[in-house]
Amino acid sequence: MVSFHEVQFPPKIAYGASGGPEFNTTVNANLAGFEQRNINWPFARGRWDISTGIKLQSDMAAVIAFFPRPVW
Repeated sequence: MVSFHEVQFPPKIAYGASGGPEFNTTVNANLAGFEQRNINWPFARGRWDISTGIKLQSDMAAVIAFFPRPVW
């Protein structure tokens, strides 16, 4: 299991960010007019726009350093 990454995102970059949870659901309508909904993701995924907080190249370096590299 992946451990929880309990580190605060840089506040200078996070200020003014927008976003939140996102879901992926497919809606299938049949000829009788009924709908069947299929949940493609079992949990919500977060999507954020932090572009307003990135002013300098060092800010972008801080964002890249925040996310750990996957170990494959």
